[in-house]
Amino acid sequence: MGEIRDGSTTLFARLAARDGLFLDGMLNRVADVLTCHGEQGTRQQLRARALGILATPGYATQLLASTPDQDSLSQERPAVLDLTGIDPDRLLPKTTLYVHIADDTLNSSAGIGRVEHVGAVTLDQVRQFLGHSRVRVVPVLDHDHLPAVDAYEIPDRLREAILLRHTVEAFPWSNRAARGCEQDHTIPYNPQAPPGSQQTRANNLGPFGKRTHRAKTHTDWNVTQLLDGIFHWRSPHGYHALVTPNGTIPLGRERPSRDAAQAAA
Repeated sequence: MGEIRDGSTTLFARLAARDGLFLDGMLNRVADVLTCHGEQGTRQQLRARALGILATPGYATQLLASTPDQDSLSQERPAVLDLTGIDPDRLLPKTTLYVHIADDTLNSSAGIGRVEHVGAVTLDQVRQFLGHSRVRVVPVLDHDHLPAVDAYEIPDRLREAILLRHTVEAFPWSNRAARGCEQDHTIPYNPQAPPGSQQTRANNLGPFGKRTHRAKTHTDWNVTQLLDGIFHWRSPHGYHALVTPNGTIPLGRERPSRDAAQAAA
């Protein structure tokens, strides 16, 4: 799957010839059904919408079954399974959707939220994502009550909390998804530290890619986690930036000291 932009993505697949023909026929079939139900759009837009519908077999089955004149539609379709007596909701895919919404947005019923791997969305779009009965709400992870541990290994709840805090890599202006990064200790883990040091904690962890991890470990890049989720970076050339869960704040470049300037001269 390609990069998600403006609420859409590009999808490529290489299928067996028979499956490809059947899928192409079914896209035409569902596009025709959508036309019968009054949906507007170009043929390619309707086929794209049809592909999304086929990702939820229960809804696709209901849509096809609700079409009054089946024989007037495209005949390019494979045999249909008999789903009599099967709850369509059971055919919905299982996935985890991470939705970030502020209290003000929930209380006012207006505003926007953020869905991981999608971006900013309206409340109406959130309702579309969650518009069926198979929704399981999980508890919010409170950073203030996540237990710190002495071990190098990161507990699952703590790891998940860090990923929810930073959805992208905690490096200046990075847009790399945090779920593809390593969870790294800001202050390097010391296996010789005494018991109770609790080195593995929320304010000593962040998501960093391999290249970033190597840069801060083996080069002159320097990072300090000032507060929980607030990273201060200094580049080898003296540029400073704060990386927060909401983005990067440039702090400018430090002035060289007089001694350093004289040495350079």
